[in-house]
Amino acid sequence: MHPDPASREKVCARLKQIGYSRSRSVKLYGEVLELLSDPYLDGDDFVVDVRSQRTAGNRVVRIPKFIVYSARAA
Repeated sequence: MHPDPASREKVCARLKQIGYSRSRSVKLYGEVLELLSDPYLDGDDFVVDVRSQRTAGNRVVRIPKFIVYSARAA
């Protein structure tokens, strides 16, 4: 089930406020990741494009559900 556009925008804005924004680094899934994009909805998940310090490639990573739920509740 996809959230309505206003809700989606609110969640993305809140995720950016808590640190999931382009040009920042976060620790997720046991590694430090450089964020190459702001959060966006991909299917049913909010994701970001990242570059890992451990591997040379770029990839898309799902933002953990508990973080998304916290952003929705704020």
